[in-house]
Amino acid sequence: MKIDLNLIKKVLIIRPRAIGDVILTTPFIRALKKSIPDAQIDYLLEPFVAPVLYGNPYISRILVFNRKSKKKELPAVEKMRENEMENINNSVKIFKNNIEMFFYLKKQKYDIVFDLWGNLRTIIISLITGAKYRVGFIYKLRKFFYNIPVVPDIVPKYNVYYYLDLLKPLRIKDDGIQTEIYYSNQDE
Repeated sequence: MKIDLNLIKKVLIIRPRAIGDVILTTPFIRALKKSIPDAQIDYLLEPFVAPVLYGNPYISRILVFNRKSKKKELPAVEKMRENEMENINNSVKIFKNNIEMFFYLKKQKYDIVFDLWGNLRTIIISLITGAKYRVGFIYKLRKFFYNIPVVPDIVPKYNVYYYLDLLKPLRIKDDGIQTEIYYSNQDE
């Protein structure tokens, strides 16, 4: 499928959790923004992960949803989640619940969604956006939900390369695998 990058104005990246893996998506974000510099690039994730993207110049908006789950967390993760919503940067869009998030994402009219997680929730989110293009990896039944399904060329491999594979169908070249974290003087 040939995609005219000039027609891409709004992008959503979904990678809800795993702090290290979100950091490993920064080469993907940078390559994407350099290829479509005028596009709005939003990133959807959970609250305790959001701070690793603060100040990233390639992201237009950080979108945060609170996963209220009865799932048992590891004690360290449970501790991080205690006051996670209170620690969110005030420039971040926070959703009170899934319904609010779904309506907001639908209203944004994204041109393309990159699902870097690929579980049932992120697949549903991808579909709800109504984006013309949905990019994700094909595993089992997932291939039916993306209209730009991607097969990683080598498995396993360093996750930066894995995420960059999602740009190949758009003919976007990476500009290196260097990860980035931006922080304020106060953080330093």
